[in-house]
Amino acid sequence: MSGNGNELKPCPFCGNAYPIFANCMEMQICEDFRSCGDGHYFTAICSFKNKGCGASTGFYPTKEEAAAAWNERHTAGNAAAAFSDSD
Repeated sequence: MSGNGNELKPCPFCGNAYPIFANCMEMQICEDFRSCGDGHYFTAICSFKNKGCGASTGFYPTKEEAAAAWNERHTAGNAAAAFSDSD
């Protein structure tokens, strides 16, 4: 791992080793490009361009936050615990 906080693990769904970052403008889903400024809302995506499955995170203000969301893995045990703690 490079230690810069931006390295992405392989896709948890299809195993593709080449997920990428994209911003809302690149994804062409921004409803108002002016409000995005310079496109600084990032998602991590298992891109079809890299023969991936299309899985992605939500949009985050930094690549580091998108990477953290992408790299977080849940097992059945810790996912159940997260739901039981939410009440």
